[in-house]
Parts: sequence; structure tokens; C-alpha cells
Amino acid sequence: MNPFALSALTSAVVAFLLATVIYARDPHGKVNGAFVLLCLTEAFVAASEFGLREARNIGAARFWMILSSYWPLTISTTFHFVLVFTENKFASNQRIVNLVHVVMFLFAACMATNVIPAVLVREYWGWAHLHTGKDVLFTAFNLFVMALSCISVYLSWQYFSRCTDPKDRLNARLLLVGVLIPALTSAITKGLLPIFSISAPSFAPMAIAVQCALIGYGVWKHSLMTLTPSVAADSVLSTMSDALILTDVDGRIELVNRAATELLGYEEDVLRGQPMEFVLENPISVKLMRAGSVSGIEENLKLRGGGSVPVSLSASLVRDKGGALLGVVFVGRDITERRRVEEELERYRDHLEELVGERTAELRAANVALQQVFADLREAQKESKESEARWRSLSENAPSFIVTVDREGTIQFANRAMSRTPRAEVIGTKVYDHVSAEQQELIRNSLARVFQTGEVSTYEFAVDAIGGGNSWHECRAGPIVQDGQIVAALVVVTNITERKHLEEQLRQASKMEAIGRLAGGIAHDFNNLLTVINGYCGLVFESLGENDPLREDVREILEAGDLAVSLVRQLLIFSRRQEQKVSVFSLNKVLTGMDKMLQRLIGENIQLELKLGEGLGNIKADEGQIGQVVVNLVVNARDAMPDGGQLALETSNVTLDEPSRDMHDELKAGSYVMLTVRDTGCGIALEAMEHIFEPFFTTKDPGRGTGLGLATVYGIVKESGGAIKVSSELGQGTVFRLYFPRLEERSEPIKSQSTQETAPSRRTGTILVVEDQDEVRHFTAHLLRRLGYDVLEAAHGLEALSMLESHPRSIDLVFTDVVMPEMSGRELAERLREVKPDVKVLFTSGYTPESIARQGGLDEKVPLIQKPFDARVLASTLHEILQN
Repeated sequence: MNPFALSALTSAVVAFLLATVIYARDPHGKVNGAFVLLCLTEAFVAASEFGLREARNIGAARFWMILSSYWPLTISTTFHFVLVFTENKFASNQRIVNLVHVVMFLFAACMATNVIPAVLVREYWGWAHLHTGKDVLFTAFNLFVMALSCISVYLSWQYFSRCTDPKDRLNARLLLVGVLIPALTSAITKGLLPIFSISAPSFAPMAIAVQCALIGYGVWKHSLMTLTPSVAADSVLSTMSDALILTDVDGRIELVNRAATELLGYEEDVLRGQPMEFVLENPISVKLMRAGSVSGIEENLKLRGGGSVPVSLSASLVRDKGGALLGVVFVGRDITERRRVEEELERYRDHLEELVGERTAELRAANVALQQVFADLREAQKESKESEARWRSLSENAPSFIVTVDREGTIQFANRAMSRTPRAEVIGTKVYDHVSAEQQELIRNSLARVFQTGEVSTYEFAVDAIGGGNSWHECRAGPIVQDGQIVAALVVVTNITERKHLEEQLRQASKMEAIGRLAGGIAHDFNNLLTVINGYCGLVFESLGENDPLREDVREILEAGDLAVSLVRQLLIFSRRQEQKVSVFSLNKVLTGMDKMLQRLIGENIQLELKLGEGLGNIKADEGQIGQVVVNLVVNARDAMPDGGQLALETSNVTLDEPSRDMHDELKAGSYVMLTVRDTGCGIALEAMEHIFEPFFTTKDPGRGTGLGLATVYGIVKESGGAIKVSSELGQGTVFRLYFPRLEERSEPIKSQSTQETAPSRRTGTILVVEDQDEVRHFTAHLLRRLGYDVLEAAHGLEALSMLESHPRSIDLVFTDVVMPEMSGRELAERLREVKPDVKVLFTSGYTPESIARQGGLDEKVPLIQKPFDARVLASTLHEILQN
């Protein structure tokens, strides 16, 4: 075999094998794809050259000459590969690349069809073809080939000169040499030697083999490069849950990430080139250009097909190292879910409305925290320096800690938030060295799961916060994939403390709602029982003489019944289901009226001292609820002094010139009336101080406390517009200071109860009692008969209607329960007036007014007496209705 032909065959085989190996390694990579195209083209040309040199006759030589005429395609494919390998911006412009290939193919076709003339000659190395034409077309062809070759060499040299990393410089050097060898070989054999009339075979096949080998090695190394900051930045960009939009200096969209296309419903090609106003309802470009950057602005983004979605939008200018403006990057987070949570929280926790309003800005800032969602990472691509600067700014400006680590836990990249120490001291260290001992095992297990399964690993942890309490964080770790292999892990740590606080507030609101519903139901059942118990005890008590030995026993039962009524009322106050009866009054009047009762309450071993301030201002609140506050605080003080002690209740006017705040409450500047309750008891432990106002929290022994006393006190004071301050020292005692806004208006006069006291002891008339609870109905009928009334009894509404029809004229008044099965009290009253329009009705109920309204409701002007009712109050109310 002709040795020159053998060199061509060897070149073809080498080029084809390199193309096969590189393609099998990664069939989807851009660099690999361009190299495979180059190798196949050069294998084809080398094989054609082999056939030409081995041709046995002129006919076979003509055939192989036609095929080998397409050798110029190696120039265009080399140019194409250089663009892709050096990541030139024209590599992504498919039109330019295709135009170069088409022009070169047309020149080759002209040579194959003899439009550019060529003749076959027999040389010592085999057949060869010489171009005889010197026309304009042949000259244009030579100039085009020379231009592409020079550009390829220039781009390779430029890429080599700007590479600083040793591995990158090695790849660039291989590329430059691989491009230079065919160019120099062609220049020598087809340009220099013919000048001296030296005939020599073309060494292009051998140059092709060397070029493919060198470039192939570079491509192989190019695909195995280690992780770089730009690769990590690409991973962050592609997995961001927030929508990212990059515009140029003219405000037109240049790039969007996957989250943005999914949020807006548009394809990336549709958005690219559009002005920002295409997706943004209220453009902020002018403000951005003036201020430099904006953050946390709530805007609406337009959706495909109409409609919009609320987002928290941040934007910043992107500049190159020289300070020149490159564009603007917008990052938007969908806040639809956040708004839903805020609305639900506001509905359940009305009493926190003021606090939520004051901290809205803080919650918004906290909810803008970066949430990373990991998925299969797209194939790593190296971008130009300008692109790398843009992506780096995204990770550098993120509020979360972002690092990439290898399988051994070594940090390869850390953003600015992570690098509190110099970045050079962080890179290369172990990630475990930057967490507490408790967190090391968690991060090890998380990274092991990522590298073993490729799944995203998430866990939450708490650390001690400055000033006390916990700071909650969420750690997400996910894989970074290159060439189908997990080469590193991306770890993002985000502060979620505010989110945890919101969730806790929502749970507390739900618990308060459940307690309120329970209290309403308990109130109804207890009030029915207490109506019977207290009612019969009252009748027995009144029937006993002053010297009867049973009189004091019955009094104790009555007092226990009153305490039960007080407990029900306390539950209703705590759950905010007890209607307030607000009036203007003086705290001195309340304490004076409770003096004897409080002394009996605390016992003889505790000294009670009242210090009532002179000229004390008035307050506006529910006087009964304020009395409940005093009782609860006095009872707590009594329980804290089992061996006796001193208890002081003081009132005074105070004026605060500036706001004051402690762990429980915030007090604004202004004029207040202060109630001080001071005891010499055992005191409250520091760890319990922050929980004392929580419902059902108690430090008392089992069976001695409900955990509602101080929670009720706190609720009443807050409902009255006041505040509480607490100070305590173990073994020394506790001081509660209650502040109520001071009013200048005078207290309301006490309504005389003479009408109740002077009501006649004996009455006349017929009353129909309608009550579904037998024991309540029997007691009420018994009481009314003792008062002198004729009484009819009905267990439900239908029975009452039947009685009214059989006694239409004899019934003067209907005393009915509001909530009953089958027919409510209100419906019964409406049916009764159809039969007897002038019949009078008095309603009663053990439910709270809120529950009554929810189950049918009553007009505010309709007479209603609440269970458990006092015999004198009932007698007076009936007398007043019958007389009027």
C-alpha cells in the first residue's frame, strides 16, 4: 500500500474513533457536539484523500477527487468548534454559524462540479488535483478560507491569553496548537513550496490526525473540569423558587429563569425581547435608575391569558467590573399564600390586630427570605465573564447562607452571607467546622443522603438567639449534577424564625376559638344547673329564721353557688364571649365596696391594707369585670402566702412621659390610673414569668388552680385599653401594677334598685312557663307560685301553643327559654302573637348573648333575663312587664 495513502487512512480512522468516544461520553454537550461534527468532517476528507491516492485508474481518481473537493468544510467546522469551545457570544447565534457552513459548502460544490477548474495529475505519492483557474471565484474562495483560518487562530489565542486557571490554560493551549497545525501545514504545502517549484504531497491528513488528537484531549478535559463559582451560580439560578427576570439597559427582557416562566405561563422565547411593562403592571424602572436598587416592593405581575399574581419584587442594577451598566435584574416572590395566611390569622386573632399592624414591615421583610427548591439540576455550562458576574451577584446578594461542598464536606464555594471571615479562609475548610456540635450529625446525614440518592434533604433546627429565645433555621441540601454524576452538593440555610412565629400565632388563635366555643356550651349547662341549685337554696335561706342553726350552712351553699357563677363568668370573659357593660367609675369605689368580701376571702392570717389615692381619676370599663380582676389577684396573693403575710392594694394617678415595655406588655405615654397589688408571698420564678398570662398555665398544686385566673386578668385589662407590669423576687413577694387610661369625665351615677326592693311581695295573674329542662321548669313554676301567680307549665313550644289556644284569655305572660328543640323561643313568641296579639313575653337563657345571636337571635329591645336569675330580680322584672 502507498505509504502516503496509509497516512490518510490512519487519519480517517483516528478522527472517526475520537468522534465515537467523545459522543458516547456525552451526546448532549455543546462542546462535544461541535467536536464530533469536526471529527466526522475530517474523517470524511481523509478517507477521500486515501481513495484518491490509491486509485488505480483515472475514472476512480475522478470519483475520489469529487469527494475530496469538500475538504473546505473542515475549515468551517473548525471555526464552529472554536466558537463553541471559547464560549464566544456568536456561538449561540445559529444563523451566523449556519451561514458560514452554507457558504463553505457552496464553494466546495463549485470545486466538485469544476466551476472552479481543477485537473488530475499523477505524482509519486498517487493522484492529485491541481486548480488551474485564477478567476474571481477562486480568489474569493481562497480569501474566505484564509479569513476563517485566521479568525479561528485569533480566537484560540485570545482565549488562551485570558485564561488564568492552570487547567483552563492547558485546554486553551491544546486548542491553539490543534488549530495552528492544519493552518501551517496548508500554508507550507499549498503556498510556500509551489513558489520554489517544489512538488510535495499534502500533509493535511496527518495534520488532521494530530489536530483531532490534541483537540480531543482538550475536549475530554473540558468536560471533566471541576466545579466553578459560575457553575454553582447556574445551579442556584435554575433551582430558585423565585421568579428572576434580567433586562438590558433599554428595559427589554434578556433572560428569565424556569420559576418565572412557570409563574407567568409564558415560554422563554415569548418573553425574550419584550419590554418589562409586558409583565409588570406598575413599572418601577425610573425609580430604580434613580435610587440604584429597590427591595421588597409588592407589585402585580401579568399572567398569560389575563389576571395577575401578587409578588414581593426586588431589583438591582448589574454592572461590569468597570462600572458600566449591563442591565437590571428583577427577583419576584409569589406572596399569594402568605396573604392567605395573614388574612386567616387576622380573622382568628382580632385582639392581636394592633400588634400585627405595628410589625407588618418586619413580617414582610422576614417573608421575603429566600426559599430554595431543589430539582434535577440542568447540565453545567460555562458562561463568559460577563455572564458569570451576573450570576455571581445573585448568590452574593441572597440573604441566605449558600455553600457548595464535595463528598468529603469541603467547601468549594461560599456566598457573602456565609463568608463572615475572609473568603479565602472559608474555601477549602470543612462545612462541619462552621456548625455547632449538635448540628454536625444532622448535616452529615443530610449530605450523605444527597450523594447517595440524589434527593433533596431538608431539616429545621433552632439555635440560641441573642437576647434570649430561639432562632429557627431551615437547611436544604441538594445535588449538583455534571455529566450524569453528582459532583457536589448545594447547601442553603434560611432564617425561618418569623414564619415559625406566625404558625404559633395561628395555632394559638385556633386554640382560643376552641376554648371560646367550649365556654359557651359550659355556660349554658352550668347556668341551668345553677338556676335550680341557687334558686332552691335562696328559697330555703329566706324561709329559715335568723337563729336557725341551718341558716349558716345554707349561706355557705349560696356562696359556693355564687363562686360557680363567678367561674362561668370568668370562662366567658377569658374567651371574650361575655358582653361588656362599660361605664365610667372610680377604682376607689370598687375597692371600698369589696373591702369586707376580700377580708373574708383571704382569711385572718393575712393583713389587708387599702391605700386609696386622693383625687383619683375615673376609668371606663366593665365594673363587674374589674371586680373579677381584683378577686383573681387577691386569690393568687393569698395562695402565695399560706403562712400569712401582708397584702396591699393601692390606687394612684400616674403620668408617663415616654413609652415603657417589659416581657408581657407595652405601655404608651399618657395619663393613667394605676392599681397596685403587692404581696409578701413566695414570689414567681424567672422561668415562669413569661408564661403566667398564658391560658391553663399554673404553678399551683393539682386541684388548686385552673390556669385561667391571670389569663382572665390579662384579657380584661387589655379589653379595657390598659396594660400590666409584673415584678417579683423569690422569697420576697410579687407586685402587679395595672394601668388604665385616666378619664376626665365624671363617673356615672348608680342606678337605684328601689324599684326592685319595693316591688309588692304578692302578685296576681297567670304565667305560662315554657322550658325544656324539667328541673329548671319545676323550680321556676314553684318560685312563681310562691310569688302569688297562677302558673301553667309547658315542656316545649308546641305544648305551649296548645295551652294558649285552650286558655286564650287567662294567660297574661309567657316566660320562655330562648333555645329549645323543635321550636325556639323567638319562633314561639311569633306564633303566640298570631293567636293572642297582646300577650306579653319574657325570655330567659343560659347561653351567652353571642350564642343566642348565632342560634336565631333576639331584638335588643326584647326583655331577657339571664340564667341563673335571682328571685327578687325575676319578681321585679315580671311586675314591671305586667304593669307596663
